[in-house]
Amino acid sequence: MEKERNTKLISIFSMVLAVLCLSIGFAAFSRTLNIESSATVEVSDENFDIDLSKDPDDVVTEDIGEATPSPSPDGPTYNKEEVTVNNDEDGNAVIKGLNATFTKPGQSVTYSNIYAVNTGAFDAYLTGLEIANAAGGENAVLCTAREGTNYVTDACKGIKITVEVKDELETSTYSTLTATVEGKQNGVIGADATLAAPKQGEKSAHKVIVKLEYLEGSAIADGPFDVVFGNVTVSYSSQKGN
Repeated sequence: MEKERNTKLISIFSMVLAVLCLSIGFAAFSRTLNIESSATVEVSDENFDIDLSKDPDDVVTEDIGEATPSPSPDGPTYNKEEVTVNNDEDGNAVIKGLNATFTKPGQSVTYSNIYAVNTGAFDAYLTGLEIANAAGGENAVLCTAREGTNYVTDACKGIKITVEVKDELETSTYSTLTATVEGKQNGVIGADATLAAPKQGEKSAHKVIVKLEYLEGSAIADGPFDVVFGNVTVSYSSQKGN
């Protein structure tokens, strides 16, 4: 009888010990799972980057230099060496030196080989499209008569600059901004104007198109006149509306 009681006590003690060990082991395991971590990924110049390029498949990280124009069949003439595209100190795309010499309505020149390419790790949002006043002028368009040319003041009212930001295939337009000697017409930036972070092996680009034109039906000068336009700035941010 005494032996049987001792055996029961040993069994009970063993069970209690096993439960205690299991509880301690579970508690240790629970603590291991309960580790809290806190990590913040910050947007910086290292991981947020919009580069300009003449070719979205061959992105450069420095100034891309001259932009290549496509004139209408009958002109106008222009000095393409003066037209450059580069990033300003804030990383925005800036198109400078836009110019043309017009002789009759219907003439135009278009710059369409400018791409904004997302080479960073975050989505970018189109937040700004701006045409500055031309150097020496009070608006985005400044016309100057060549020697012997008259009626330029009226003819200049028919000069227009249009800037568009589209998707790479030009199927969607995210924003359009126009300007004449009489003022600027700001375009609304579309809600879908997102330049997504590129996936591995893919690219993500917007196309920037600038058109300078002498509108059909405008007043006619009796000779050539030179036109310079304000700088065009295209801005992106890591947050919408900033």
